[in-house]
Amino acid sequence: MEDPRKQTDWIQAVKTALTCMQFGLTTIAPLVLCVALTWWLRKQFSLGSWVTLVGLLVGLAAMTLTLIRYIRGFIRDSKKRQKERENIHSKPDDQDAAGA
Repeated sequence: MEDPRKQTDWIQAVKTALTCMQFGLTTIAPLVLCVALTWWLRKQFSLGSWVTLVGLLVGLAAMTLTLIRYIRGFIRDSKKRQKERENIHSKPDDQDAAGA
């Protein structure tokens, strides 16, 4: 049987890799989608190059908002985990004090 600590380290590494991939995709997807949409609009309706610029600006704005939301969620989750760790570490002391 494998060492449980080794499995935990492996699982944590996979979670970290998935988080990084999600971060990258979440950040770049709005920009790519907006530029692709403007490219299609230009081809479909014979619009000028200004449409691509508008799409690029909208994509950058959407990317920025998505990035801000992602970072806020990450910070919120980190604080939540920190509080859980503090509660786990403080409970035995509280029980010892109550028992004494």
